[in-house]
Amino acid sequence: TVTRFIDKLAYRGYVSRRTKGKASFIYATKQGKNLEKEISAAWKKLHQNYSKVLGLKCGNDLTYLTSQASQKLSNI
Repeated sequence: TVTRFIDKLAYRGYVSRRTKGKASFIYATKQGKNLEKEISAAWKKLHQNYSKVLGLKCGNDLTYLTSQASQKLSNI
């Protein structure tokens, strides 16, 4: 699923992919970086939506834990 998503982003010119051995490195292109404001707004809206369901504290906790997990996974 992730591979197909990255394939679509690459096809549209938003990311470039480089591989080294079995590892793949994904980089935002200039066109992809131009979407930063829209992406940030979408993340903010997503946070608001799940915070309505979970409550603000749980929504903030989910955001924090997801961020921490992402950082740890990027260090592998």
